[in-house]
Amino acid sequence: MGDTLDVTGIRISGENGKLTIFSVYYDCTHNRTGEALRKYIEENEEEIYGDGGHVMWAGDFNRHHPMWDRDEDSRLFTRSALDEATTLIEFAEEWDMEQTLEKGIPTLEHSATKLWTRPDNVWLTSHSTTMLIECDTRHDLRPPMTDHIPIATILSIETTKAPTVEYKNFRETDWEEFSDALEEELGGIDTQKPITNETEFNTRVDDVTTAIQRTIEKVVPTSSPTSYTRRWWNKGLEKKRKEKQKLSRAHARFRDLPDHPSHQEYRDKAVTYANISETTKKTHWTEWLEDATPKDMWTANGYVKQPPGDGGRPRIPALKVKGADGTIIRVDTNERKAEELAKGFLIKKPEGQDEITTEPGEKLYELAPPLTINGTIIEKVKEYKYLGVIVDPELRWKAHTTRAAAKATQWVMMFRRLTKQHTGLSTNLMRQLYKAVGIPKMTYAADVWYVPPQKPVGGKKRVGSTDALRKLARVQRIAMIAITGAMGSTAGDVLDAHAGVEPMEVQLLTIHRRAFTRMCTLPKRHALATHIRQSHRRRDQKFANPTPIQIMARRYDINPTKVEKISLKMRPPNHERNFAIRIDESRQESIEHEKLDTAPIRIYTDGSGIDDKTGAAALLYRGEETEPEYTLHYHLGKKTDHSTYEAEWIGAILAVWILVSRRTIRNEVGTTAISIYTDNQSILKAMQSGRPGPAQYLQDEFYRLADALKEEGTNRIKFTLKWISAHSDVKRNEKVDEEAKKAARGTTTFALGLPPMLRPGLPRSISTLKEETRNEARKRWTELWRESKRGEGFRETDAEFPFKSYQKQTSQLTRSQNSLLVQIRTGHIPLNGYLFIRKKAETNVCQKCRSGKKETLEHFLYDCPAYRAQRTIMDREHGRDKRNMPKIMGKLEHVRALIRFTNRTGRFTLSRNGEETDEKKKEREKKRAQKEGEKKKKKDEEDKTRRRKRRRGR
Repeated sequence: MGDTLDVTGIRISGENGKLTIFSVYYDCTHNRTGEALRKYIEENEEEIYGDGGHVMWAGDFNRHHPMWDRDEDSRLFTRSALDEATTLIEFAEEWDMEQTLEKGIPTLEHSATKLWTRPDNVWLTSHSTTMLIECDTRHDLRPPMTDHIPIATILSIETTKAPTVEYKNFRETDWEEFSDALEEELGGIDTQKPITNETEFNTRVDDVTTAIQRTIEKVVPTSSPTSYTRRWWNKGLEKKRKEKQKLSRAHARFRDLPDHPSHQEYRDKAVTYANISETTKKTHWTEWLEDATPKDMWTANGYVKQPPGDGGRPRIPALKVKGADGTIIRVDTNERKAEELAKGFLIKKPEGQDEITTEPGEKLYELAPPLTINGTIIEKVKEYKYLGVIVDPELRWKAHTTRAAAKATQWVMMFRRLTKQHTGLSTNLMRQLYKAVGIPKMTYAADVWYVPPQKPVGGKKRVGSTDALRKLARVQRIAMIAITGAMGSTAGDVLDAHAGVEPMEVQLLTIHRRAFTRMCTLPKRHALATHIRQSHRRRDQKFANPTPIQIMARRYDINPTKVEKISLKMRPPNHERNFAIRIDESRQESIEHEKLDTAPIRIYTDGSGIDDKTGAAALLYRGEETEPEYTLHYHLGKKTDHSTYEAEWIGAILAVWILVSRRTIRNEVGTTAISIYTDNQSILKAMQSGRPGPAQYLQDEFYRLADALKEEGTNRIKFTLKWISAHSDVKRNEKVDEEAKKAARGTTTFALGLPPMLRPGLPRSISTLKEETRNEARKRWTELWRESKRGEGFRETDAEFPFKSYQKQTSQLTRSQNSLLVQIRTGHIPLNGYLFIRKKAETNVCQKCRSGKKETLEHFLYDCPAYRAQRTIMDREHGRDKRNMPKIMGKLEHVRALIRFTNRTGRFTLSRNGEETDEKKKEREKKRAQKEGEKKKKKDEEDKTRRRKRRRGR
């Protein structure tokens, strides 16, 4: 209820009327719960008691009275206790409530004294007692490690079992079968007839919706919610639970005999059952995380959320404060508690005003006149949240960055629950989850509020969003420790390098630049396009308060007028292709099809990049001729401005241009079979998807040229675009590859022989701009690493940067092995030399060899005589590379040998990194393979059944 958290209510309505149940908790020190319950009942009396409503109060009332307690418990019947219990009894009589749990039945066993009392009770309206079948304690249902006994109340109420709700299980859907069935359903809809009014449009939408729904009903399997929600439960726990329940009944039966052996037996069994339950749950969770697949990663992400609760509002206990006369006063109400806490912690405001009118350095802002719209005065606020961004009057973005850092910290603290140093999600999955979910959460709308810090000319300090960068870098550090399993004292740049995640400074710079690059692709009719062009033209001009776009244009020299444009609008839905697309399932099938192709006209296209330049070519062959009849070349330019993907599109455009521009060839279009071959599947799939993307303007040009052939001939399909495997000894395809390389080196067909769109040159590709952004990010990260002291000192361990070999190794090692490996690589490992500096050990001397030498990583790996036998085995496995750390770190087998050495020494008692873990991993992989095999076998059988049904239907 709104006035208290100690009362919860539920109402059940049915043929027998309505039953309102209140779960109640009374505090031992006050009666505010009863007052809140009384207030609620009085305000909702008609709703609760009207029409003969049934009401039940049940819970822990913490009141003692001879009316329900045992007579021998007279020690509990103090004057104050009886007064409080009388208040409860009068309250129950006022609302015609009767006690249903018989007198003398204890409901609590005190944890310390082992005495039995009766603080719990059940009250029921008098006219409802005729429905009462049983009200008694159930000792067999008592959970372990609790002192209260469950009370079972059974009422005679006719209930109807809720129907089983089935839902469509889209995860188990065979999407190929779904596509076939949907295509069949859509075949009955007339899509050729044009839509002329709103009624016809709505009718067409209803037809499509009906077709989709029929397909869902036909193909998508149904599932029902299961009642078994404890996936960690097993038969062993079931057996232990029954044993505990049996002993619980005996424990209750002999409660008046304190020395009876059943009491100790029950306590031992309850503790054992509780421990086994917790261990089983923990083991199940750990094994699930360790065996998680990329698909399971997203399930785990669903758990990375704040658990439901009361918003973190803890109950503040009663306060004791000194009154004006020095006496101790007890404060119970929340209002008084807040007042006393404010007095104790907050400094009292001085009386009167000082002579200082403004704080030193404070800027004075003149208040703008009130804003009035349609007679309504718009209230001025300190901050306002708009589209997820918190805007302040001065556009400082401090409020937004502070909350962004707070939310990011909250998410990361939940994120780290998915793993520990020795168990949990693998390093690779943790990294993938952080990049896919964590970074977008932290950097949302960074192009608005983030200004990359940089030193002004002649300045000493960097200017920009340094505070925001520092806050987010702290959050990322926590995430990197969770991803790598490193010690908390490891430097941030080392953590980033081993986690394979760019430093926060580099990431924000990349996001900032990528946002401006994306803006430069906006079409001219977009609202921001003009502002972007103006910002670029005036990028050298200084502004007192530059906009985010002006800041971007000044920092990144990208001319928006020379960048390709990507529009949200593609071809209309009713547009029909006048050409076909064929993509064979395998490389060999495409080669065989090309050999058997009998089309009189065959055109081969290709795009190529060589010597940092790109070009495209198209060759037209007739029949079995060995030399092409027509050849077109086009040189795109530098590879930094144009991608090979664009060149492939140009090759396809040149092929269609041959059909359009050559009169002798155009006369055969629509009457003669024509094949156009390309070795790039991406452009064919882009045509099929129809989604906006890179090189969209080239795709539009291809369709424009293809549409120019619509009226040619009688065949609806004018030509077929086909995929041919590259570098597969197909002579004509190899020939066009050579010609494309010539075009890349500079060969271009005379301008009048090319499509008009290609003659003035092409705008810069968005793909190359993105690649340039990635290269700049890698370059900046490398610079930061080389400038770092850790980067210079790390060359003795691993001279390679980024640590590509290490990143590959992480996918082959277990979580615990990765944790140990990163600790060895960084030198932050719990040896005495490390622990003593951080005051976690009494000495820095090695306690194993007693040589008096400092226990460092080098001493542990190479010198300590206590591990001579284990070291001999490791050196034998390392062979010529022994004691050569860069070479050891570069080979997976050497790393495994190093980890096995560490395990054999037994130095790290909490470590689970060695051979035993390898065996466990093999067992898990074996089990996983068996499960996948069973799933595959089941799916194959289902596929056979579907195909059989489909054949019967035909």
